[in-house]
Amino acid sequence: MLRLAINAVSLAPGGGLNGLLGYLQAWRESDAALRITVYASRQKVLDDVRAARPDVRVVPFAVGAGSARHFVLQQRTLGRVIEADGADVIMTTQSAVGRCRIPQLVHHRNLKRFQHQGVWRRLRTLALDETLKDLAARRALRISACNVFISDYLRREAEKLAPDSAPRNHVVHNGLNREILAAAERTDAQWDGRPQILAITSPAEHKDNPTLIRTLARLRQREPDVDWRVWLAGTGNWSSVKQEAARLGVLDRVEFLGYLNHAQMEPFARRAACLVFTSVLEGFGNPPLEAMARRCPVVACNCTAIPEVVGDAGILVEPGSDEQFADAASRLRTDRGLRDSLIARGLERIRRFTWTNSAAAMQRLLTQCASTGARQPEAAPPARRAEGEI
Repeated sequence: MLRLAINAVSLAPGGGLNGLLGYLQAWRESDAALRITVYASRQKVLDDVRAARPDVRVVPFAVGAGSARHFVLQQRTLGRVIEADGADVIMTTQSAVGRCRIPQLVHHRNLKRFQHQGVWRRLRTLALDETLKDLAARRALRISACNVFISDYLRREAEKLAPDSAPRNHVVHNGLNREILAAAERTDAQWDGRPQILAITSPAEHKDNPTLIRTLARLRQREPDVDWRVWLAGTGNWSSVKQEAARLGVLDRVEFLGYLNHAQMEPFARRAACLVFTSVLEGFGNPPLEAMARRCPVVACNCTAIPEVVGDAGILVEPGSDEQFADAASRLRTDRGLRDSLIARGLERIRRFTWTNSAAAMQRLLTQCASTGARQPEAAPPARRAEGEI
């Protein structure tokens, strides 16, 4: 029985927590030979882990502290706590636990930690806490027993900064929520022919929402008799998007849906002509897979980790090209053969991305990591890289 310590101190509700729950549930279903202790600081994380796995030991650590304090305590105190508890191996996110002799598997999920100019830009803007996290993530590449990345693209970006880490680097893709996978089995709700675009996005700059709005404007200009509209799902300040839509005369054609959970997203994805995913910077990117599971064809950018996720199950276009996005959306409205082909490929594609597969791969790496012993910066043990795609 492998004694696994999971450092979830830095996790907040969102993708990181969903990933942790995916692993915990898959390990329970496979009856994995793991004795797990989770160290967490946020009440939502503590509650969700206890609900998902009542058999797992959950240890509150630095509850109520802020993000900067959490980071310091993970470097100075948490390692001693874990050592005292007798773990065989640690699974931690983005940076290694400091002052700890136990072998560590570092799970890298955040692309911005390896953006080459990011650390200097943050130093110039006095964002000291983010700079320290950048440096800690890069240090983890060199000192961990094993680094695991959510995409091959993210692995390659990290290795540009730390080439010597390559023998210890592995790729384990994210899995899909079981509700989403279950939705793929439904055939009752189908596209009704309406020219409706779905966008799952945020106001962040890298999501390139101006291209989304220009795509809508181009479609309206090209096909004035077609009632093209956009459903925009996501939370945040959309003022700049609204300004761009007003400037191009399509504000009345955009419906801002706010946050939608999986059940709420279902009818919109089923009734959309396609998902338009204009993001230009993704370490993985779940929305295309979530759309595929709901039989919604995908149009996305041909850059970063997006082609790795989409494969041949969507239409990939040049980043920022509203013309190419508009061409693809128009074809998906009128070409039923293309549409059916992409839907079939999408339903096949999502089978690659399950937490069952990901958890099995992660357990193998944790066992391997525990057997190699603690990694020291001056002596890197060789390790065989896992398959890039599960």
